[in-house]
Amino acid sequence: MTDLAVKVDGSFDASDISTDQAKALRQKGNEAFKCRQFQEAKTFYSQAISIQTTSHLLFGNRSAACHRLKDFYGALKDAEKAIELSPDWSKGYLRKGVACESLQQWDDAINAFDKYLRLETNFEAKKRTSEIKNPQR
Repeated sequence: MTDLAVKVDGSFDASDISTDQAKALRQKGNEAFKCRQFQEAKTFYSQAISIQTTSHLLFGNRSAACHRLKDFYGALKDAEKAIELSPDWSKGYLRKGVACESLQQWDDAINAFDKYLRLETNFEAKKRTSEIKNPQR
């Protein structure tokens, strides 16, 4: 935990504690995700979100965990929330594109990947967009 700034009257800012708790939960979620324990990761991210409700990173991470759990609607919902919180965060559009692709919402997937590409050039997004536009299904 970081050192708390104690005020002259002896009080401190409780948001420092909340931020530290959310950060610790996010880290636990990241560790669980790396170990392919996606349900556990989702739980940690959800707990962190209950503390820090405006973190696009937490919603983006939970979107990835939902996708790995094949909860594509949950993944899409969290990706859209991440985009709402941080419209210039490219990874939110990547998460949305992947969720839409899994839901076979091709036009939405293309739009999300195109937006991602405008924000950040990446071969994977170009490849996926090309595959959707020129399907060999």
